[in-house]
Amino acid sequence: MLVSIIIRSLSAAGALSVITVLAQVPATKPQFEVSSIKLNSGCSGPGGPSLSSRGRLTMPCVSLRTLIQMAYTTYEGLSLNPHHIRIIGGPRWLNSEYYDLAAKAEGNAHRAEMEGPMLRALLEDRFKVRVHMESREMPVYSLIVAKGGAKIQPLKQGACLPYDTDNILQMHAPQKPTDPKYCGTVMIGASPDKPTTVARYYGVSMPELAGRMLAPYVDRPVIDRTGLGGRYDIRLEFAMGGVSGRGVLLNGVPSTVGPTADDPLAVSIFDALQEQLGLKLTSDKGSVQVLVVDSAERPSAN
Repeated sequence: MLVSIIIRSLSAAGALSVITVLAQVPATKPQFEVSSIKLNSGCSGPGGPSLSSRGRLTMPCVSLRTLIQMAYTTYEGLSLNPHHIRIIGGPRWLNSEYYDLAAKAEGNAHRAEMEGPMLRALLEDRFKVRVHMESREMPVYSLIVAKGGAKIQPLKQGACLPYDTDNILQMHAPQKPTDPKYCGTVMIGASPDKPTTVARYYGVSMPELAGRMLAPYVDRPVIDRTGLGGRYDIRLEFAMGGVSGRGVLLNGVPSTVGPTADDPLAVSIFDALQEQLGLKLTSDKGSVQVLVVDSAERPSAN
């Protein structure tokens, strides 16, 4: 069980900061029955998504940053977190060393429980991970409706299925048109005739699009200020690489994927949102939650 302790303090600049200290209560903390973590010096990462089933969690070739991201930010209880929470701090090797993780829970543990609180307990035990949440005022992008109005259509009833974090078949977004469509997922592909990425978002809300879906492709957190409710099916075609001087970050690392600014067919995600969807990213400031890694150590032996 996590106990949140709110600490209010004045920064050097005089601004009020709010820190949530994540304190663990060992007596009630769910844990894996058996686990194995091994350094994988032969992979260059990042590895594939977790391969989960009832009571088992397997993650090959993953960095500690990826594990922390999943354990502390992916879920809100048994639901997916609509917001992408950035990770700051920690040792230099957090994103450069890769591990193979395998764990088994007693009984048929829920996937979200294994990838959330159980994984947190494992990281705190084996990697000595210590983290806390902070609210920080920082540069952000506001997602707003562009002049002329939004060019998106509300989701048709029954067009996507409710996302169930415990369904092993929903671990991956649909990879082909015949796959079931689950609300709040995305399929990423390449355009057959242009050097662009095609993202198809199924049944997403505007907070999900801003907070979770756009976050990997821009250099700031995105806050939904469209005022649009409901869910939408969205197709967006854009260059994943930096365009027009705007660098794009993937998992906090500058991306070299996709066409460059020299490619005449390249279109930035900023332009794509406005031209294709009638939405716009504008520079702004806002209060954003971040996860601060206070300390971590290389794992103890199995």
